[in-house]
Amino acid sequence: MKEWWYANWRTLLEPIGVIAAALIGAAGGMIAGQKKREKKLKHKRYNINYRLAQAQEEQQNHPKALELYLQSAEDYKDDPDNPDRAAAFNRAGFICYRLMHYDKAIDCYTKAQAIYNAAPKANRVKLAEIYNNMAFVYDRQGDYDKALRLHNKVLAIYDKKKRLGMNSRSTATSTATTYNNIGSVYWEQGEYDEALAYYFKALVIREKELGKDHADTASCYNNIAVVYRKQGRFEKAFLFYSQALRIALDKLGSEHPNTKLYLKNLHKAYERSGLPEPFDTWLARQLAT
Repeated sequence: MKEWWYANWRTLLEPIGVIAAALIGAAGGMIAGQKKREKKLKHKRYNINYRLAQAQEEQQNHPKALELYLQSAEDYKDDPDNPDRAAAFNRAGFICYRLMHYDKAIDCYTKAQAIYNAAPKANRVKLAEIYNNMAFVYDRQGDYDKALRLHNKVLAIYDKKKRLGMNSRSTATSTATTYNNIGSVYWEQGEYDEALAYYFKALVIREKELGKDHADTASCYNNIAVVYRKQGRFEKAFLFYSQALRIALDKLGSEHPNTKLYLKNLHKAYERSGLPEPFDTWLARQLAT
């Protein structure tokens, strides 16, 4: 009997080992599942803070929205590279921009940028958004060189996407928006020829991708007209203002803020031109052609 035991002990103990392994595996699975559920619950709570912030932002309660966005970001302190944390910092930065807390806005955007950069595969589209937002802050502060550098970083991201064969309509229209933003920076510096060059680049893309009668194309016509008016080139200003206004009346209606803006700009340009004909009479003929 003793000899038989020694000869067969591995066979006798093998089922016990299988059962033990199964129990250990099950226990490990339960622990992993519990951790996964806990993480899911945490993220749900964080998302609630983010959604509450969005609701406050929609209600124009910006101080409360800022508090909640920052709380959402703080909730992720144990998961510092989570992209949802970057999203919270990004929105907090935008609220700070709206509240004219420019240094704090840059701080929030910089934190969001660091998180996106830390990802194994950096989210270039999100980085472009962050660079763009930071550029708006620097532009508002009058730091035009920094604003232009950031807008050009955005262009570099979209150019890379095009070189990789990802030249979608979205990439093209985003490129047009960036050209428009660069044009606005040059406009604010009084560099009108440079502003026109970039506004026309934006116009070419929007006409191609969206059509000549699209509302976003109309904004390009308006921007170009603004520069021509500033340069005293009223005939050209009238041409582009009128085109913007025609599109806006057709696509947006007479009560839309953009339509009212284009009409106001055209009226102002007409007054400065010194033409004697009543504006309403001139405008009716202008829109009819």
